[in-house]
Amino acid sequence: MSSMNHILTGAALGSLSPNLGSAFLIGTLAHFILDRIPHLEYDWLPHNLQKSLTNKQKWFSILFGVFLGLLIVGLIMWIKPGNSWPIILAGLLGCIWLDIPAVFLPWFFGEQIKKNIFLKPLIQIHFFFHNDSMINFQTRLFMHLVFIGSAIAILCFT
Repeated sequence: MSSMNHILTGAALGSLSPNLGSAFLIGTLAHFILDRIPHLEYDWLPHNLQKSLTNKQKWFSILFGVFLGLLIVGLIMWIKPGNSWPIILAGLLGCIWLDIPAVFLPWFFGEQIKKNIFLKPLIQIHFFFHNDSMINFQTRLFMHLVFIGSAIAILCFT
């Protein structure tokens, strides 16, 4: 669910930005803010069920969130064609690019990629802001739904 949250928030902030550079920068800053919200990629499950997930189930949840977020952004851009899609895309990319070295590259290339001289500082900065503390399920879910609903409203009505 957090992957969908990052995608939608980045796209929404991009739609409010005046140019590509500011959209990417604002998306990147938003990523750090979103990572301060205690979360896991599968926040839509209560804590007791999260512990029993296999790695394959966790990755399915992450990729499903990515797919759903991209689908929602794509549908809104298709239905409302006046949007400036390059700026929206820049905001979206700004909000997710830090997850590529921290999450996706280790999945494909193994954990040793995190020791790469170029990637290590990015990964350390990313996880410095990450908050893995657990708060109750209802509060966590509510916070994510507020961000997702706000992002969809911004994309639809601006």
